[in-house]
Order: sequence, then structure tokens, then C-alpha cells
Amino acid sequence: MGVQAVVSKVLGTATHFALAWLLSPDAFGVIGLAYTVTALVTVLQDAGLNEVLVRHRADFDRWAGPAFRLALLMSGVACVIMLAAAPIAARVYRRPDLVWLIVLLASALPIQAFSIVPRARLQMDMSFRFLARLRFIVAVATAVLTVGLAALGFGAYSMVIPRPAIALLELVALWTACRPPVRARGTWEAYRSLLGDSALLVATGLVVTVASRADYAVLGLFHSAQVVGVYYFAYNLSTQALMLAVSNLSYVLLPAFVHIGDQGERVLHSYLRASRLINAIGIPACAIQAAVAGPFIRAFFRSEWEPAVPVLQILSVGWALRIAAIAADAFLRSKGRFRELLLFYSGYTACVLLAVVVGAKYWGAVGAAWGVAFALAVSAPIQKLLSIRRHGGTLRHVWQVYWPPLTATGLAMLPPWWVLDRPGVANIPALLGISAFSVPVYALLLRWLAPATWADVKERALEVGARLRPRHVV
Repeated sequence: MGVQAVVSKVLGTATHFALAWLLSPDAFGVIGLAYTVTALVTVLQDAGLNEVLVRHRADFDRWAGPAFRLALLMSGVACVIMLAAAPIAARVYRRPDLVWLIVLLASALPIQAFSIVPRARLQMDMSFRFLARLRFIVAVATAVLTVGLAALGFGAYSMVIPRPAIALLELVALWTACRPPVRARGTWEAYRSLLGDSALLVATGLVVTVASRADYAVLGLFHSAQVVGVYYFAYNLSTQALMLAVSNLSYVLLPAFVHIGDQGERVLHSYLRASRLINAIGIPACAIQAAVAGPFIRAFFRSEWEPAVPVLQILSVGWALRIAAIAADAFLRSKGRFRELLLFYSGYTACVLLAVVVGAKYWGAVGAAWGVAFALAVSAPIQKLLSIRRHGGTLRHVWQVYWPPLTATGLAMLPPWWVLDRPGVANIPALLGISAFSVPVYALLLRWLAPATWADVKERALEVGARLRPRHVV
């Protein structure tokens, strides 16, 4: 991850913190409901075209035109559905302000559709430096606009008003960097091939979206917007370590696995190595986030956000166990195993729905968090095994990916958390003490338990450090 990616993730986290000071839990709750209502429809906008184009790189010039037209058509359909759903959602959740929030979200869809094909071209060409810089610019612009509007008193609207402007910024940048051949009308065969793969990806996207938004939807039915807001705040915080540690890998792994092809043992070796690296970085990042959640929120946020502490802790543990699935998802997509993805995520969604409905109804935000964490933890090793079984992978390989970082994390972080996160210990010393003990102890334990993985982590850290150092122009 380059300097732009690091700074953009840190900036996103800082923006979230600033909004927690400027906005109420009720504002977070209503925006969470707005995103929930629009999430399913938004899946239609992309329709899986990005993954299809990246995977079929040899056919890109022939498929670019049809994909561009399909993207515009699907985004138009999604926009109309969102506008029609706005008044219905406002009535169901008894929040009239949902109408204009959804209208603003819908207005960005047609603009975003123009960016799908050039982004796929750049990703396929592995132009990761440009894409990282663009994400950095987008993060800065989003932060400035969102925090500025919140400071001016726009409330929940501050999170959605910037969306159309940011979409236009991305459109101009992507088309300036890349001009894909979208004028060609294409053949019926091209449209049929695109629709064949994208239909499975749309179906997969729909079930994944149901799983990712079920917690908000169920909480909104049984509890107030304030409860939803506390959960929304904690959920977004719980993903910060995940985003900072490994988010850019999803952009890199898909084309990388496509390039490797099906070259026997090399496929399994490359996949397992990527998985071990992700776990070695991501598991401790999520775990330390859970360990410092209490002193951190009590030290830096208003007391109205303290109910978010257990929610953040539970979700962070869930993400720690789920994090290696980033490689599994990218691997299955790169091999065109879309039907298996759909079947897996259908089962995962059913698990989430059952766990969240029971948890949210009886135990509110904490119950919803337990439901989500349970589904995340159970699904991760299953998806790992599903992804490697065709290439000779076994449960032993899955176990080898998990046990070193989990063991090192538990031994390094549970003792200081148990001692310091309790009444009578000041928040700042607890925060610093947990961090100062956990990080070096984890590094030593990982080096002892998994020397090869430690070498990969060190190599990755040196690469990032080299990119962060200022370059002297002679």
C-alpha cells in the first residue's frame, strides 16, 4: 500500500471521528437506514461488469462498448427504483427525511455508471499507482465536503450531498487517464456473454448486500434511529483496521490471480501465501482495535457514544476471523467460479439473517453485533476451503493459514486488555499500555511461530516504508 492509500485510510477514519463530534446518533441512524434502503438497488448499477471485464482481458476491446451501454442502462433502472422506494421507506421507518436522502443518493448513480469501464481497463492493466492516487484525492475531497457540511449544520445530509460531485470528479479523472473503445456497438454474442456472467454476479451481489445490511434493516424495525446510529457508528469504526490493513489488496489480487491462471501448485502456493500475509496483518489489527475500544471511545468521544463500545469489540473480533476471506473471494472471482460464490453467499446470508433477527430483536445493537460476528467467524474457513479444494487444498492448509496469527494475537493482546481495560485505570494510560505491550509481543511471537510469514510481513513493511520516505530530486 502506497503513501496515498495509507493517508486516505487514516483520513477516512479521522472524518468518521469528526462526524461523531458534529452529528448525533440519530443522524447516524437515519443515514444508515438510507444506505440500507438503497444498497440492494445499487448492486444493479455495476452488475458485476468490472469483474467480468477484468477476467476476460483478451475480449476487452470487443466487450467495452456493450459493457458501457449495459452499465448506463442498469444505473438508470437502479435510479428509478430508488426514487420509487424513497416514500415507501420513509413510511416503513417513520422517517420523512429518508425521502430526500435517498433522492440525493440516487442522483449519483448515472454519473458513476460512466466510470465502470475505464476503471476496469486501468485495473486490468494493473495501474494501481494511478488508482491509489485517485482514491486519495477522492478521500480528501469527501472528507472536506462532508465535515464542512456537518459543521455548517446540514446533519445527515452532509454525508450524501457530496456524492454526485465526487462521482463527477472520478469520472473526469478516469476518462482523462484512459479512453476505452466504448463506441463499438458489439455483437449479440458479446451482450449474451456479458449478461451470462454478470447475472450470477448480480445475484451474488444481492445476497451479499442483504447480509451486509440486514443488521441495520432489522434494528430499524425494532428500535429507534438512535439505536441504529450507535450501531452504525460502531460498525464503521470496526472496519477501519480492516480497511487500513488490507483494503487495497482486493484491487490487486483479482488481476494477479487472473494472470497466474491455473498453473498447478503455483496457484495454491500463491493463494496460501497471500492469505497468510493478510491474516498476519489483519488479525492483530482488528484484535487491537477490539482491545482498545473501551478506553479509546471513553477518552475521545461524548458519553452518548459509550454504548458503542461492546458493539465495536464484538464486530472487531468477527472481522479478525473473516479477514482472510478477502483472498478467497478474489480467487473465486478470478477463476470465474461465480456459481459457487452465489451458493456460498446464499448460505452465509441465511445465517446472518437468522442470527441478526434473533439478536437484534431481543438484545438490540449488541445482539445484532453478536449475530454478525457469529456469521463472519463461521463463514471464513468454509469459504477458504471452498476456494482451494479444486487445487489440492485441504483443511490442513486452512488451519495453517489461521493458527499462527490467532495464537500470537491471543497471547499478545488478551493479558494487557484484561489488566488495563477496567474501572480505576485511566483511559489514556490504558490505551497506550495495551498498544505498547501488544504490538512488539505479537511481532516476536509471529516470528517464532511462522518465520516465512514474518519474512513476508517484514518485506511488505519495508516496501511501504520505502514509499513513505520522501524522494530527493537531484
